[in-house]
Amino acid sequence: MNKLKIVFAAKYLFLLIMCIPDIHKINSPVLYLLAYASNKVEWKVEKMVLFRVSTIISVNRYSNSTYPYLFNVKRTFQDGGVSNPIAVGDFTDKAIAEKYRESLLNVASNVKFSIQDVEIKVKEQQQGTNMRHVTQTKTT
Repeated sequence: MNKLKIVFAAKYLFLLIMCIPDIHKINSPVLYLLAYASNKVEWKVEKMVLFRVSTIISVNRYSNSTYPYLFNVKRTFQDGGVSNPIAVGDFTDKAIAEKYRESLLNVASNVKFSIQDVEIKVKEQQQGTNMRHVTQTKTT
């Protein structure tokens, strides 16, 4: 594997991850998030590295205009099979979140990552209620 290609992909992944909206400026009743997990120490080793990417989940705003704590959202991802998740999101448009996820998967698949697609199903919740979830893992 070309080391320059790996470095470029790692930098691109970093830029993708850093382009997240500021939560304090969001006024949407629903946010969309995804998570990924990978052992970054292995990124420097010449071998295939497991890269888990979740499906997109929706998070509803509570009746007091706050959102669930990130800890609780991460627990949803962990329960679904993404250990030590890095949550990405606060997207207010699901289509944009899907494009972001596709871009992340495309970059990861073009380098030395073995991608595990983790499907996380979240029960529909009414706005203003606590997040309840049912999780299921699907590997591709």
